[in-house]
Amino acid sequence: MNPIGLYSKKANSVKDIPANSEIAIPNDTVNAARALLLLQSAKLIKLKDGKTPSPSDITNNPKNFKIKEVEASQTARVLPDVGASVINVFMALDAGFNPTKQSLYNEPVNAKSKPYYNIIVSRSKDKNNKLYKQIVAEYQSDTSKKIIKKLYKGAVIPLWK
Repeated sequence: MNPIGLYSKKANSVKDIPANSEIAIPNDTVNAARALLLLQSAKLIKLKDGKTPSPSDITNNPKNFKIKEVEASQTARVLPDVGASVINVFMALDAGFNPTKQSLYNEPVNAKSKPYYNIIVSRSKDKNNKLYKQIVAEYQSDTSKKIIKKLYKGAVIPLWK
């Protein structure tokens, strides 16, 4: 899993994000919804129940945050200008952040984040393909897990057992 995280240059914890601040989120539908769910999980906002929330689905916003939708590639760049920003793991790494140490809050790995897990799939007619099974076995090895943890500073979470 590649968790998204909440970052700030103006706060040292989620509760310290200044009231009335702008919070930047990606502007594409899937990542905007995921960012809003992250903000809800961090107890900053509440959303209407639904599968793909948008900013108009915010029902409770006690600190009057203003949601600013920006191109996903800009979520790290706007960080000095906003109270906080939701940044995906690879954008954060590219911007020089260590997501496990510098984010205020990371997307929890639970049933609600399951739609965002990365999975390996094949066509049903190829489900017993020996080469595909070998590739999956190699990818899901302890060696691969160690490489992923080192390469991505622990921010990418291998979910296989």
